[in-house]
This record gives sequence, structure tokens and C-alpha cells, in this order.
Amino acid sequence: MKICPTCNRTYADETMNFCLDDGSTLSYHYDRDKAPSLPPTMLHAPAPTEVFSPESMPSDSRGSFITTIQSLQPPPLYSAKPEALPTQRAPGNRWVSITLGACVALLLGILGIVWLAQRDGSDSPLVRVTPSPSPTATKEAGIWKERNDAASLTGENLTYYPGTTPEQCQSDCAKNPECKGYTFIRKGAYNPGDPPMCYMASRVDGESAHSCCISAVKR
Repeated sequence: MKICPTCNRTYADETMNFCLDDGSTLSYHYDRDKAPSLPPTMLHAPAPTEVFSPESMPSDSRGSFITTIQSLQPPPLYSAKPEALPTQRAPGNRWVSITLGACVALLLGILGIVWLAQRDGSDSPLVRVTPSPSPTATKEAGIWKERNDAASLTGENLTYYPGTTPEQCQSDCAKNPECKGYTFIRKGAYNPGDPPMCYMASRVDGESAHSCCISAVKR
């Protein structure tokens, strides 16, 4: 059954939603007389909770009274990481290290011996250097006239080049059949930075006295 909340008109037809008198929305009518009654046990309030104190308990049971509730601790989520065992080296690695160390020591010893030998070659028994003989100026009969240590030749040049010693210049001229004489100019004779020079002449007309040069003429 539905009822109008404004005029309290009731309607038996539950399909009706609005009051025919004032147009209010109908609601279901609750009849308390027809409502089912609750059992007697459900109508009474529950008994109050009794709180015990240590003073009100018998003396022989006070020692077993628990004042604090302890909850169980959950197990750990992760187990402890085991300690790593010390690494043991294989026996073969030790022999490899010993072999490499011996090779390095041998190589250093060889390099030290070579370095000592090169530092002083004259005293070292391992390295012996024999200097090559340098040409000497000789007065060979029928080839050279007497050498003049303070003169230069005049005539026609065959060739010239940086020289080392007057003996070398004379030896080069002796080997060349077109060379008739030579003039060796000393190092720095004209300028301090000038190198020594060797001039070979294809024709000799005479000599010119000068302290710069050393000259000789073939016979």
C-alpha cells in the first residue's frame, strides 16, 4: 500500500506513483501493527563487559595475569646473504706469474749490459771499435811538389766540395787524372761559420800567398 505524505490518502494500487489530490509523490505505507515482532532475546541490550584488575583477582592468580599482549613477529622476507668464501687461486696461475717475472728480470739484465757497453765502448770488452786510418799527405816522387801551407792556386777549377782535411783533398786529387792540383780552404777562414772546402784545379797557372789555404801541385 502507498500513502500520500501531504494528505495521507492511501492507495492500494502499488502502480500509482503520484497523489490524485495534490500530485505529491507516493511512498510505501508501513503498518506497525502488521510488522513482524523480534524475538525477546534480540530486544535486550548485551551484558556489559567486565574488566578485571589485578587488585580484584585472587592472590594466587595475580602472577599469571598478563598486562601486555605481544603479537607474533612475522618472519623476515629475505634470508641473510651468505658470506662469500675466499677465492682460491689455481696452482697454475702461480707458475705463470713466476715465469713472467723471470722473463722480465732476464730482459732487464740484457738491456743493462747493452747500456753499459754502449756508454763506454773504449773500455768495454764487448764492443771494440777500430778507427779507420785517415789519408796522410805524402811527398811521392814524380807526383806532388812540396805542399805550401799558406797559399792558394790560380787557374781553372775542376770541381769543389766541402772538405774535411787537406790530406783527404790531396788523396782525391791524386785519384783523378784530370786534377792538376788542389787548394784546401781552412774552416772559418773568411767567415766564422764557413765550413772547410776542397778545390781541385784542372789547370794551374800559379800560386797566391794567403794564410787561408793549403795548396799542392802535381809534377
